Amino acid sequence: MKKIINLIVSLSLLMANTSCSFLEVERIGKSDIQTYFSEVTALEPAMNGIYNLMFSFYDRYHILYSEICADALILSASSGGTWVDYQNFVATSNYETSAVGYIWKSGYEIINNANQVIHWAPVLKESYPHDVEMIDNVTASAYFVRALIHFDLCRVYGQNYTYTDNAGHLGVAIRDKIPSLSETIARSTVKQCYQQCLDDINMALQTYSNCAYDAFRPTPLACKALLARIYLYMNDMTNAEKYASEVIAQKNLTPRNEYLEMFCDPQEVGEEAIYRLNGFDQTNSLNSMFDYLSPDARPASGLLAKFADDDIRKQLFSYSYSGTDYPNVMLKYTCTADVKSDEDRYYNLSVFRLSEMYLIRAEARCALGILDGAESDLKALIARATGMDAGEIGLTWSTAEELDALINEERQKELCFEGHRFFDIARRHEDLIRDGSTTSTVSRLEYPDNRFVLQIPYVEIDANHDMQQNPL
Repeated sequence: MKKIINLIVSLSLLMANTSCSFLEVERIGKSDIQTYFSEVTALEPAMNGIYNLMFSFYDRYHILYSEICADALILSASSGGTWVDYQNFVATSNYETSAVGYIWKSGYEIINNANQVIHWAPVLKESYPHDVEMIDNVTASAYFVRALIHFDLCRVYGQNYTYTDNAGHLGVAIRDKIPSLSETIARSTVKQCYQQCLDDINMALQTYSNCAYDAFRPTPLACKALLARIYLYMNDMTNAEKYASEVIAQKNLTPRNEYLEMFCDPQEVGEEAIYRLNGFDQTNSLNSMFDYLSPDARPASGLLAKFADDDIRKQLFSYSYSGTDYPNVMLKYTCTADVKSDEDRYYNLSVFRLSEMYLIRAEARCALGILDGAESDLKALIARATGMDAGEIGLTWSTAEELDALINEERQKELCFEGHRFFDIARRHEDLIRDGSTTSTVSRLEYPDNRFVLQIPYVEIDANHDMQQNPL
């Protein structure tokens, strides 16, 4: 039987806004791929196809996995489905049609399509010397995508970077080139996986050529944001602070009076957007999960209690429509704006935004002993949320540990339901503790635990004897 990762090569170079249909590699083969990439006009549609795959990757399972397995979300009695099993930590390697299998398969599909772009770009540069700048920028974007998805896969299937002293525990399989059908596939260490991500981002930064900021395309700004996030997970606080600062220097926080629209108006990008995925004409699973009319998922009472009444973010947890109030909902993926038609009611997913960079820098500065700077970053977010001047905000702390706890709580409030929480608990080596509103049979998961990662899909293990399984 062929190895599963090897089969996921260019299955979805189905280009947005183009009539070209790129079918499975098994049916077309290498010569047809080469024919497709013989024209420079193939590159940008190829990346559009990759972005569509990325939207589905995050929308269908990756974001929900992190939130459902964490401590701030409760599932309704009507939600059913396999998500209940994930919240109860009983999903096994056989759950191949849900998160266990989908995140793995979809992630490597994206990576291998990015590898196609990276592989054929040098050939196109020789054939189209007048298009070198465009080719370089597309290639750099493919490097960014490859780094981002490797990192996300490693967070799902590999324990956090500091789980062992040298990060020598198993991560995921690194795919840095187009695989051959005879190639063996094994998991690399987490340290090797993170290094591959760093190498790819640095290659992207070296390759970009006069690339202007675009919220819906990877850019050098998005690369630096990804570096800040990765270094935070590596507990390399010096570099986390460095790259978060470089991003902060180039962007502004979304003002308070535009904060809700940044999430609830599909036509509002948000001033602090660093990288978003365009959801036009895409199925939106997150919207369905959090639909205020009949939500399958709601915020836990413990999270709601963290927000003061004057906090603008609290308004994302209730909605009034046609005289009916809908309390205890979550509106980050719900369009509440008065838009012209149904086709305008699409949803853009935020991958990176500036608020996260402030929180990364605050946590890094706190760890580095730059306590006044950490407090300043924390106050910037609280000031935006409450409408107060930063100088008027009084925070109670006397040690770095107490300040770190305040930063962690602010991170929970600002980034809730955006796909961070479960991974944050693991990287901080904390216990997972759910409050009394949980519907899960598991109210506590003490760190460390094998259940902080998913099993490798059984179909991969069965087909590929070089692939190592996670312990139960």
